[in-house]
Amino acid sequence: MRNRVRQWAGHRDAGRAPGRPGRRPGALAAALLLAGLAGCTGGDTPAPLYGTDTTGCPDGPPSVIRLATGSDLSGSGVRGRLVEEWNRRCPGHPVRVVELSADADLQRSQMVAAEQSGGARYDVLNLDVTWTAEFAEAGLIRELPWTDDGDFLGSARRTVEFDHRVWGRPFNTDAGLLYYRLDLLRAARTPDSGPDGRGPADWPGLKRDVEQVDAALDRGVHTAYQAGYITQLGDYEGLTVNALEAIWGAGGELAGADGTPVDGSLQVRAQSGLDALAARYHDRRMMPASARSADETESLRAFAAGEVVFMRNWPYAYGVLAQTLVPGRDFEVTTLPARDPGGAPGVSVLGGQNLAVTTESAHPEAAAALIGFLTGRESERCLLEGGLAATRDSAYAGGPGAPHCPLTAGTSAGTSAGPSAGPSAGPSAGEPEGRAGAVRGADGLPRYAQTLRRALGSARPRPATPYYEAFTHEVQAQVGRMLEPAGGPLPTADDLDRRLAAVLRGGN
Repeated sequence: MRNRVRQWAGHRDAGRAPGRPGRRPGALAAALLLAGLAGCTGGDTPAPLYGTDTTGCPDGPPSVIRLATGSDLSGSGVRGRLVEEWNRRCPGHPVRVVELSADADLQRSQMVAAEQSGGARYDVLNLDVTWTAEFAEAGLIRELPWTDDGDFLGSARRTVEFDHRVWGRPFNTDAGLLYYRLDLLRAARTPDSGPDGRGPADWPGLKRDVEQVDAALDRGVHTAYQAGYITQLGDYEGLTVNALEAIWGAGGELAGADGTPVDGSLQVRAQSGLDALAARYHDRRMMPASARSADETESLRAFAAGEVVFMRNWPYAYGVLAQTLVPGRDFEVTTLPARDPGGAPGVSVLGGQNLAVTTESAHPEAAAALIGFLTGRESERCLLEGGLAATRDSAYAGGPGAPHCPLTAGTSAGTSAGPSAGPSAGPSAGEPEGRAGAVRGADGLPRYAQTLRRALGSARPRPATPYYEAFTHEVQAQVGRMLEPAGGPLPTADDLDRRLAAVLRGGN
């Protein structure tokens, strides 16, 4: 099998076989990888790249910029179309896109191997937000100090900051949302099935709706229905995301924002959040047993099939549902539930990707200029219109002062196809007739755009630590045990904290 090369534009290089996205290696493998990197990046540290937020073409002799990335899962191919626009504007500095494995572990390993070899294979890396600290610590990417006007969302800005320095630019971001089937809520005559269709604002309200659906839904008509809510509790990054969101919702922490260990009352609140997550999972009216192995794709399938009425998923699911659900199966989306009625909105884990210049790049100024273009105001507007969550506040604005996407009409439209992507920005050749209005508002933005903007306002990055791979592996192992049927002593938040303290200090 070959790497997928269908969505990104420009010159392309194929690589190795894709696998299942999001699976993580063991803590020992991650620690060994980091240790190897620390000893293989010799030479002087390159100077920071200043003045990198211009959107114009770079000066200097012609060059080919090699950009390494995973697949463009927006479905619209908007990122590839932006590369095509760069190539049109700056023909002396064309981009050669190297599309790596769709499997997150393999993708990361391919980037590391290329940079560790010292052969300067890549100039720009499209990094998962959780990798930035690790690549910076290992000396694989260059410092890119801020020179912008503060338009980047605060939560997205934090994902490129490590050790009090800046290591790239936020490309696209992501936040979890709560999807709900309005047709099922109405069939069960729940309080949240009224004309406004706003959905539950907190967990007690969601539980009330689930109990009403369980009691009142006609199972002779809705034969697929199994339980109220599904999320991603399989043994991969989705489990870490759900654990962190439950812990943060209870006011607890597993680690500081900079990856430092925590203790005291934060551990007690973390236990409360994990207990709430376990209680929801073990309540078969609330969640099906299949949630324990579910990822984003399986959750989406169950929700579309009517097996559940509520689903936690990323914005990409909106476009998929708008295109695939038959008329009469109505859905809506809102922010994640608050812990208590009247409390602060639910907190989502922040997803997304960052662009960084490699330490060994032969064309660092040209690479930085490309990053400036791809993360500029107009480009970020294109990303939002094309189904990805933009990292700039201005992209969500309406009215005459809003940025204008420079791509030609229809080039940013499409339907999402994977996690960390988003919905279609408008009708396309493959979109069922009459469904475009379910995806795109009068302002040209996805209809859920302002809901997403609110979710991003309270979203939080995962800990910025070079040991994140070991951190997430430990969280998945211990939280997974907490979700198993009680048959003996189960790990507690204190147990998890002790293990994480060693991991975050570089142990295993």
